[in-house]
Amino acid sequence: MRWSGSSHPWCTVVLCGAFVSLADIGCASQSRNQRRYGSADEREVNGRRGVQIDVTDAFRKELDRANSSGDRLQIAEDAVETALEANQPLQAVYWLLDARSKEKDSDNLEAYDVQILDLIDGGGIQIDRLEALLEQTQPSRFPHEHLLFKLALLQLHARALASAESTLNTYRQTYPNGLYVSRVTHQIRRLRSMERVKPKTIGVLLPLTGPRSAFGRFARQALELAFRGANVRVVIKDTRGEEGVAADVVESLVVEDNAIVLLGPIFRSESRAAAAAAQRLETPLLTISAVEDISRVGSWIFRNGVTNQAQAKALVKHVMEVMNFERFAILHPRHPYGEELRDFFWDEVLARGGTIQGIESYDHTATTFSTEVKRLVGRFKLNRRDDYLEAIKECEAQPDPYRQSRCEGNVRKSLKPLIDFDALFIPDYARNVRMIAAALAAEDIIVEKDPQRLKIIERTLGRLPKVVTLLGASGWNSARITESTGRTVENAVFTDGFFAKSTDERTAQFVEAYRARFGRSPNLYPEALIYDSARLIRQILERDQPTTREALRQALLAVDAYPGVTGQTSFAGASDASKSLKILTIVDGTIVEFGDSSAAERRESAAR
Repeated sequence: MRWSGSSHPWCTVVLCGAFVSLADIGCASQSRNQRRYGSADEREVNGRRGVQIDVTDAFRKELDRANSSGDRLQIAEDAVETALEANQPLQAVYWLLDARSKEKDSDNLEAYDVQILDLIDGGGIQIDRLEALLEQTQPSRFPHEHLLFKLALLQLHARALASAESTLNTYRQTYPNGLYVSRVTHQIRRLRSMERVKPKTIGVLLPLTGPRSAFGRFARQALELAFRGANVRVVIKDTRGEEGVAADVVESLVVEDNAIVLLGPIFRSESRAAAAAAQRLETPLLTISAVEDISRVGSWIFRNGVTNQAQAKALVKHVMEVMNFERFAILHPRHPYGEELRDFFWDEVLARGGTIQGIESYDHTATTFSTEVKRLVGRFKLNRRDDYLEAIKECEAQPDPYRQSRCEGNVRKSLKPLIDFDALFIPDYARNVRMIAAALAAEDIIVEKDPQRLKIIERTLGRLPKVVTLLGASGWNSARITESTGRTVENAVFTDGFFAKSTDERTAQFVEAYRARFGRSPNLYPEALIYDSARLIRQILERDQPTTREALRQALLAVDAYPGVTGQTSFAGASDASKSLKILTIVDGTIVEFGDSSAAERRESAAR
């Protein structure tokens, strides 16, 4: 029989010597076993008002009066059920052991053994309680061997490694031919391997095979440049981009290769699994994953990445402080990337005193966006607009249906969009942004800021247009953004952690070296971030020369204003890097850094 413990949320069983006390009870009803064996008696329990039910004596009396093995087994099951209902698996084990000691039938003894082992293996018993039970159990008597092995596993899980190794050694000495001896031997070897550290060995986790292997290949190229000429050993292992594989790779790099630090992985799911494994093994892991909470896994996990939250903060800070925008609208895909950025952008705008005037969303697989854009600017349900209804009345005076229909068409065409925002945030990628920009232009949402072109637009529309600035995140930083778009994305402002055409000397040198070696320009993700992370680790190994994983962890925490190609990077006592992001814009169809004087000069020259 297998039991699963469940308890009323208000009931707590307290083990008090020879009886089970249900303290702090506010329960509306008792279990069938409480009704059968216990009478409720109100009294003070440990200074707290509650109901104490002395069920132990009742159970024991029933057990002593039982005439058959079957009756004793049933009474034990009732006692165990009471304990499990109150979430006290240890008390259940005590009862089963007590009942087992009175049992002579071999079949029933086997049933007791199975139930006891299920409870021991099922978890829920704290280390100190398990140790107490172990002390009361004689070696070589059931279930001493099982308790000893379970205690070692709990100690390993709690990271009490010295205690775990002592318990494992005790098991091996006591039970040299025991049921778990092979697993115990493996754990002892694993613990001893964990203690060994090779100070110049760096473990790297990359997807070298599988659907995302291209990212692994690009990251490997960046590593080649970063460690060129360094006196280090770099061990790269394949995660296949899979969660389970990543966790195994972490253990292999730590236990077998004795790496002092781990770099990677790249993607979300594998990063979570790798971070959990590295934290358990107390090995510093530096990932570039964009998962927002990855660094909260524990004190051994660091992230040198560009998060969506960081992008939203940098973008809003720029457009509100530098460009003086206060009112915004959001048009986003129904997709985790777009929704996460939407929320961070929205929160940051409100935190800075701005307003969100409107929000529309679209399916992330959509290829047409006319309906969503019409809704955003009040051109979808025209019968809700007073100016439209007033203009339509004039069409009713037309002499025939043809002229009336033509009049109504002209009214719809000339009806100006209702734009009450300074900027429109579109957290999507270049492919969709290009199509969205065309839909915006079709609804007379003007992004042009060139004075001469604005005059032409004003004459065409017959009114002074409201100029809107389009906003985005790193998904916009692609040469594809301006392909076949005319000037529909002109003057857009967006963020990224890396800009290959930057005038920064360090960035320019990296881009030139990468292009010369591999025949292509690097991107932020993963090349630039992996390069910066690898160079940072290299600097720590060469400058600080740590010999323990803890020393390397402390060195990472101390990083302040590291000058990388993805901007200045600081940990400054935190696990998440603080980075200076790039603010980019589009000038005459070309992506440039915001405030680039050469771009402004090109525009003025063209105007002359």
